[in-house]
Amino acid sequence: MSGLKILHVCPYASGDRDRVIFSRTDKNNQYFIVEPSAFFQGFGKGKLPGLASGAARLRKFVTENAVDLVISDNPRIGLIMAFMIRMSWSKVRHVIWNFNIARKYTGLKLLLSRIALTGNTHIVVFSQYEKDVYSDLFRLDKRRIHFKLYSGPYLDDPRYTRISIEKKNYIVSAGYSGRDYKSLFKLAAAMPDTAFVVVTLPNAIKDLVKPDNVTIVSGIEELEYCQIIANAQAFVLPIQKDVIANGQIAIVQAMSFNTLLFVNRLPGVVDYFEGGRNLIELDLANIEKAALIVRAALSSKQQMAETVANARSFAGAHFTVAKDIELVERIAGI
Repeated sequence: MSGLKILHVCPYASGDRDRVIFSRTDKNNQYFIVEPSAFFQGFGKGKLPGLASGAARLRKFVTENAVDLVISDNPRIGLIMAFMIRMSWSKVRHVIWNFNIARKYTGLKLLLSRIALTGNTHIVVFSQYEKDVYSDLFRLDKRRIHFKLYSGPYLDDPRYTRISIEKKNYIVSAGYSGRDYKSLFKLAAAMPDTAFVVVTLPNAIKDLVKPDNVTIVSGIEELEYCQIIANAQAFVLPIQKDVIANGQIAIVQAMSFNTLLFVNRLPGVVDYFEGGRNLIELDLANIEKAALIVRAALSSKQQMAETVANARSFAGAHFTVAKDIELVERIAGI
């Protein structure tokens, strides 16, 4: 299905105009890329985001531009947009992309989310596990929940494809939400002769004792963040066990930049495991055993090369912007 008119509501609409995302590269459909502020100002200082006036503006935009599909870029934007679409009495189809929450909603937030999602809204998730969790949590028909592996600009945007993947002697760990850096630091302490670089926000490691062989990097741009991942000989991804799903972006980045990936097996990321061919499973519950696994893998050039090659092949098959466009058209045609 092509020739669609699609409204994409995303926070970086007026920001990085060169960023390769599906709404900027899809040649088959027409996109209106709009900041959320065009319809609402957000929940600031306890104030509601002007749902009624926003709904009127949204209905006017959808009608005047004959919009076939509205895409919201994340749950925060999407749930507000879902409310406004219902209030506007518009029958336009709506999809919330990047639907990922670390922990289950409760109380009023859960009630309002259920109400918002009773309309003509679909959601896109990046693990099969989330499909089950969100269907139960929001009482949402699974036919309105669409699974795909996460993809980003890393294999399509020239700024990322030009990043050097020359490897240096350090292990990286990166990200903020849902990370178990306490266990990561224990692993680093058990490998004092190996340099670790952790790219995160200060709050993620607050109150933790940092080993001497760990360097903390914060406050950098995404390209520099990706460069650190690309230059690492390995990426250890320690995901907390009590989060719904996390780490999918980091998995995609590591595989896209030919960096050997170690990650613990959890329901929210098992879709990215290709039978142990494209990454190495690492349980940080046993630090001594984990250290032996990491050392053994790094000392085997053949295993590293084969695993990285399999990961890069997996990335090329699943993590491209073209996969996003395929899903957009499928949802619009339902």
